[in-house]
Amino acid sequence: IRDVVIVDPRPPLSLTSRRPETNYRLWWPLPAMIELAARSLALVEALLSDGAAVPMDRRGYLYVSDAEATARSLPAFVAGHPALVPAEAVALDAAELHRRWPHLGPSVLGGILVGRAGSLDVVALGEAMLARAIGKGVRVQRGAVTGIASGAGRVTGVSIEGPDGSADLATDVIVDAAGPFAGTVATLAGADLPIETVLRQKVVIRDEARVVPRDAPFTITLDGRRLPWSDGERRALAGEPDGERLLAPLPPGIHVKPDATAGADAVKLGWAWDQRASPPTEHPEPPQAFPRMVLLGAATVIPGLARYADRLRAAAAMPLAHEGGFYARTPDGRPLIGPVGRELEGFFTISGLAGHGAMMAAAAGELAADWITGSAHRVDAPAFDPRRFSDTAYLEAIGSGAVVTGEL
Repeated sequence: IRDVVIVDPRPPLSLTSRRPETNYRLWWPLPAMIELAARSLALVEALLSDGAAVPMDRRGYLYVSDAEATARSLPAFVAGHPALVPAEAVALDAAELHRRWPHLGPSVLGGILVGRAGSLDVVALGEAMLARAIGKGVRVQRGAVTGIASGAGRVTGVSIEGPDGSADLATDVIVDAAGPFAGTVATLAGADLPIETVLRQKVVIRDEARVVPRDAPFTITLDGRRLPWSDGERRALAGEPDGERLLAPLPPGIHVKPDATAGADAVKLGWAWDQRASPPTEHPEPPQAFPRMVLLGAATVIPGLARYADRLRAAAAMPLAHEGGFYARTPDGRPLIGPVGRELEGFFTISGLAGHGAMMAAAAGELAADWITGSAHRVDAPAFDPRRFSDTAYLEAIGSGAVVTGEL
């Protein structure tokens, strides 16, 4: 199939792909997710062999705990978790953690190092894939899809509104890969994708003191914590809409990572503390309390980062990027890849990839192409088939907790 058009109202890779976490890993709770991630990694490595310039490293993921009970449980967890074998995961005690990474604070008592994991420049990957696609004849058309036409039970065309006016394209195949806006596009075809969107934020700071070693793994906290706000901040937060939630114990999942793509001394910080769904917007306004919040949280496991949080409180000037974008997630934590429904032939989707788009994109595209061309699937296609959500029994199993989520 050579007659392919990419329709996008923005320059390609300029929405959430410009603000990614840019990580990959082979640790997943489900074999199907491991299979998809491994296949995607193999495709990326094939691109590298073909000359693509996609910066990657394999520094690993490091999950750390400062709770005694959690830390004690990690060796047994790793030993009894078959899904960790492909990820080359090992449990480490406090002595080994501090020997290898002395920047970690004394409160860290144990951790899990995932070896088959690291960073991936997803923008460079997308540009390499796009260049190869254009070389095969793919065209890029600037514009927004405003309508989807159908007849006799199948897709027949799309309407596009762009800088040069309106246009109609005849087609018998549409792939809805609109990221957080995939649900909006699907409604044009009378379809309802089972996804919700949540705002995710990141902060990039200049680590002038090199608190975090440049070769440190991507570090993630396993335990919740209450932040050490100042008395003045507590009083101020008490009157804010989210103030009570920020003053209460907060969930695990603080992310700390040296990020060469953002600068020679840049460190990226994230924390998916807010799980509330909200409609996607093109230019979200992240809460202003987040930069100091995430720095205070990160400093509980890497004390040297506290210096930057103190400078924020004093309103001192410091280079800082604070960006937000939307994850689109499904009820079972697995992406949607394949035909959307049985009523309309030719309508496919790649969506609901939440925070694992960078590490799954290549294999997700291949799987969609397998569906479209009727080729043999190279991964567990039913695990990601969007039509699984038309099964009432499956929905009930999700509601009862009987379905293992695809996300960690």
